[in-house]
Amino acid sequence: MADIFSGKDWVYGIADGATLGTAIADDQAFVQLSCGHFTINPDLKKRTPARASGQRWDDVSDVSMDSKGSVPNCVIPTEVLKTEIDKILYSVCQKVVEADSTPFAKTFTFPTTATIPDFAAETAEGYFFTLIKDSPVASVSESVASMIGESLELSFQDGYLFANWGVKGLTLVRTSNPSGTWTKSAQTKFHLNDITTCQVGGEDTILKDWTLSLKCEIVPTNPASGTWADFALVNWTVESTITVLNDANARTAQAAMDSSTETTVQVEWGTTGVDGNLDFIIRGIMESADLVEGETADITFKLHGASDIANTEEIFTAVVANAVDRTWPGA
Repeated sequence: MADIFSGKDWVYGIADGATLGTAIADDQAFVQLSCGHFTINPDLKKRTPARASGQRWDDVSDVSMDSKGSVPNCVIPTEVLKTEIDKILYSVCQKVVEADSTPFAKTFTFPTTATIPDFAAETAEGYFFTLIKDSPVASVSESVASMIGESLELSFQDGYLFANWGVKGLTLVRTSNPSGTWTKSAQTKFHLNDITTCQVGGEDTILKDWTLSLKCEIVPTNPASGTWADFALVNWTVESTITVLNDANARTAQAAMDSSTETTVQVEWGTTGVDGNLDFIIRGIMESADLVEGETADITFKLHGASDIANTEEIFTAVVANAVDRTWPGA
């Protein structure tokens, strides 16, 4: 009897891309993700042209499946770790500035129209990677070349920061055979109780729960030989929901919301300029600040990311200081 796979047999790894459209070789080093199991969607296309076949069911010759124009994609459920979150943020934001010395603080923002990366040219900005779903059986692992971030959903699970990371790539291969050295990131996590700064509208508040949603609209471009060869980035959206305890500062922030003026939400771990610092600032308009009746009288703020048209202030900023000197373009 043939070996039967268990649902726990796979591991998943990524390696920074070098040439768009070309996967990192199977014998190269990969970073093993601290993630749950997920399925890679090959985005196969079903073609069923309308043809008169003289019968009341589909004719097998009129139905086909192929990968022309496909964009392989998946959502990776993963813990947020100190030395992985910078890769995740870069893949979605596609703009980073890195400090020159340890702890190599990396500041992520969204690119302006003038600085959107040209992935094919591998210019000063832009980040893509190869993803491998590593099977225990030789030559049946799945590999996707040139993946970039489409979405990032941050939330807390059991008090720790958790991510659902949506990514898209260019080509899927089901016959990979990983043979290089894989390493696993140190398990340095971010717990709700370790937050050092939680502000709503500049007011210090006591965090109870928080979610953040970043989404990038990706358009595949440059068709060639049945596949896409490049990506265009055309839009980003930011939404954040934060629930805080109902104290005087929270009520001050709630009253300020009614004026519909630009405001910010900040959630930070650690200290600026120190290894382990993780800092998010979201700028926008508060859409609601609802009272939540329960064991404690909480206030839940919903912020829609927005900024001035002159782009003098960033709609979203994240800082990661992890003492790792990256060699990314633009870093």
